[in-house]
Amino acid sequence: MEEVLKGETGAVFLFFYLFPGFVGTLVYDFLVEGQKPENFERIVAALALTLIASVALKFFGLPLLPLAIDDKVPISTVVDGFVGRRLLFSTIISVALAMMVAILNNSGALYWMLGRLRLTYKTSARDVWSDTFHKYRGEWVRVRFADGRSLVGWPKFYSKSGDPREIFLADATWSSQKDSGEILETDVTGLAYISRTLRRSRRLSC
Repeated sequence: MEEVLKGETGAVFLFFYLFPGFVGTLVYDFLVEGQKPENFERIVAALALTLIASVALKFFGLPLLPLAIDDKVPISTVVDGFVGRRLLFSTIISVALAMMVAILNNSGALYWMLGRLRLTYKTSARDVWSDTFHKYRGEWVRVRFADGRSLVGWPKFYSKSGDPREIFLADATWSSQKDSGEILETDVTGLAYISRTLRRSRRLSC
């Protein structure tokens, strides 16, 4: 069996077998914000979704595997064995399961239930950056810089997750203090772009 999986027939077999799980993971990643999983985590998730879908199909009288393979089975036979109702139904089940888990995760219900069972203290919150802009959507923000300046504006665009962390402030105003103590305010024309380090910024005209 190990020699079979190393050949072209085995590669095609694994592709079609894990296809429903990979489609489910793509749907889950599309619906859930946050850091995208590594390739190994994607493969594990795809395998789990595929196994659950295969077990579910067993209740409908379909086998866990559509066919048995060896080094003499042609690739066309593998393709014909997978393509059909089994592949369609297993993909639908995998996607439905992925959507259900994504909805539970986005709503916070999943970690709430696990927390009630005292299994974890984690929450579905992604990080302070994303949670702040999500919770206070449409609110004005003030960014303070190390040199004493501050920038007030409305976050028109901001990065949801990953790197770099960026924000574009509309209707922005620079505030700086003169040596005399007077506060100098300067309106920004267009959008003010702030990098992920929040140590530098530049003006962008619209």
